[in-house]
Amino acid sequence: MSDISFGGRLKLLRKNAQLTQVDAARLIHISYKALQDHEGGRWPNKNNLEKYIEFYGCDQNWLLTGLGARYKSDTMEGGPLRTGESVAEYIKVDTPGLGQAVEMLATILASGNQVFSQAVMLSLRASSDALSIMKQRNQQMAALVSELNELRNRLAALEEKFQEKQEVEKEENTER
Repeated sequence: MSDISFGGRLKLLRKNAQLTQVDAARLIHISYKALQDHEGGRWPNKNNLEKYIEFYGCDQNWLLTGLGARYKSDTMEGGPLRTGESVAEYIKVDTPGLGQAVEMLATILASGNQVFSQAVMLSLRASSDALSIMKQRNQQMAALVSELNELRNRLAALEEKFQEKQEVEKEENTER
């Protein structure tokens, strides 16, 4: 067994990723307090343990016991985040400068650095979610603009009818 405790190994992973506790907690989707407790030696529940293993790409046995290889990639080729070669295929690049950004992301994902790869994937998911929300808002805005234009047209038609009616009344008054 390793001389380092579970909490120490968890802290080592975070420090190797050059993350603060606040940033790590946010990226892993756990509370800051939980991360502090776990690094302090409290054992996480199964869900949080799985989040740590997935995020850091570490070996479960190493994290729990200190035995074996630290990272999954140390014991096997590839891994769940080594998908960089396919990123550019799935992202339509039609904006100037976006092609370079996609290529940089693909390089990071292909590098095998699990922490950076996970951060990139989380950023892509967040960006995708934000884009979906923006598209929904744009559709709602377009519907509202269309409705507003229809109301303007109806108002213009009513104003025209009102003016015609006033002219007719004025002519009737002058004839009397």
